Amino acid sequence: GIPDDDEEWSRWMKFQRYTGILWLRQARRVSILRAEREKPPCPAARELMELKKFESVIAIFILSNCILIGMEGMYKASETKPALLELAEHTFVLIFLLEWTLRILGATWVWCIASWMNVFDTCIVWLGVVTAWILMPLQIDAVVARRLAALRVLRLARIIRAFRIVPELRELWVLVDGVMNCFYLLFWAFVIIMVVNFMFAVSVIEIVTRTDTFASDAVVQEHFGGLFDAMFTLFQIMTFDSWASIIRPIVAKMPIALPLFILHMGVTGIVLFNLMTAIVVRNALVELPRKDEEALAIRKVEAEKKKVKQLRLMFNDIDADGTGRISKLEFDDVLEDVSFARMMKLLDIDLEELPDIFTILDDGDGEIGLESFITGLMRMQ
Repeated sequence: GIPDDDEEWSRWMKFQRYTGILWLRQARRVSILRAEREKPPCPAARELMELKKFESVIAIFILSNCILIGMEGMYKASETKPALLELAEHTFVLIFLLEWTLRILGATWVWCIASWMNVFDTCIVWLGVVTAWILMPLQIDAVVARRLAALRVLRLARIIRAFRIVPELRELWVLVDGVMNCFYLLFWAFVIIMVVNFMFAVSVIEIVTRTDTFASDAVVQEHFGGLFDAMFTLFQIMTFDSWASIIRPIVAKMPIALPLFILHMGVTGIVLFNLMTAIVVRNALVELPRKDEEALAIRKVEAEKKKVKQLRLMFNDIDADGTGRISKLEFDDVLEDVSFARMMKLLDIDLEELPDIFTILDDGDGEIGLESFITGLMRMQ
């Protein structure tokens, strides 16, 4: 929310207001809410998007496309790829373009900005279209574009996201969600690592590299001769990659440098890495209950939609004369129907109460409408 009092605004909120970011966020949120309330350009496309089978089919295409990208990687740049691979590439571009179009028809253009994943999908789809159908036919060098198009393998995350509400895949979703939500942490960790390595790189250059002892040492000059070389070497030491072979010769000639390297390894390789692990674990434990509640709510909504669809079909079966309303006689005829009794059982409605249901749902004119039938039975469960 946005505070009413300017004094309650945080620095980050003020920065967003002055740079226009806050206005863009508000406009995006308003557009999403308006699109959810308004009728989509193609209601059939929205219904198709909401089907789990649709997501399953798209997941199969994404997985198949990733396998194709892997097969293309088996060929060297100088080798000619089979024509079948090129045909499959165009086929997948067409399939993903059709998928993108269906989502736009079902949720308007707002779908493109509804989440970062949707923004990524939009960019990847149109990058594939431009590369395969514009740049390549014009024989324009599209090496960079083709390499970026290979980022489609990252759409595998959508497969896991689509099945996050499946209880059997809960652990898998927790892992994927943790990876997807750690980028903010990685950014700041990278900033801290760069700052710390910069400080130690300057210290190593002054204390070790520029001394007479190592002025003519080719190995030390190679590893710590310049600022960027020293920072990269310290990053290597931080990850404990062959650190002993780098430090031992230096410490043998200058023992006073040992505390400097030990301090660096302790701060970056032990403390910082363990802090990052602790933050990731803490975030996972805090977010996990909320994610479980969200998945449970989604499953509940889907179950209710399924029940509404079944009740709608049942209403049409009971409405023998097709008037759109159920009479007392039509309702009494289905009381002994096994499928009707089974549906009532699924709604946790006592079978002994079935004769009284018509009286409860009756609008007062001796008949039951579709909305009254569905709403009333859903409330009685």
